[in-house]
Amino acid sequence: MKEANLEAKSGRIEIGNIDEVEMRATSGSIKAKEVGSIVANVTSGSIKINKIKQSCNLSSNSGSVRIEECNLTQNSEINVKSGSVNIGKINDVFVNATAKSGIVRVRNNNNRKTEVELKIQTTSGSIKVEK
Repeated sequence: MKEANLEAKSGRIEIGNIDEVEMRATSGSIKAKEVGSIVANVTSGSIKINKIKQSCNLSSNSGSVRIEECNLTQNSEINVKSGSVNIGKINDVFVNATAKSGIVRVRNNNNRKTEVELKIQTTSGSIKVEK
């Protein structure tokens, strides 16, 4: 099992394939190729992940979150204060998405009977989840 705990005050953090990772950036971006479980927090900057295989807990005060492919097996959360959330492809999970100021568009089947829930919240920004 590969694990990592990474932190940057200013700049970008990039990581390839890993089972478990925790990342924090004060000012900058976080980029990951393929992760099992990820916890990532950005104060000012973006989070971009190519593929999640198990779970995520992502947060950003100011910046966007973009996930190309999301295959969740555990409940997960994405919280963004100011910025958008975009998920390209997602497995059969219940997406509970709310935006105080912005557009919410969830295009997966949004199966309420599944055991896995992805909770997405934005204060100011849009949420877009594809199939």
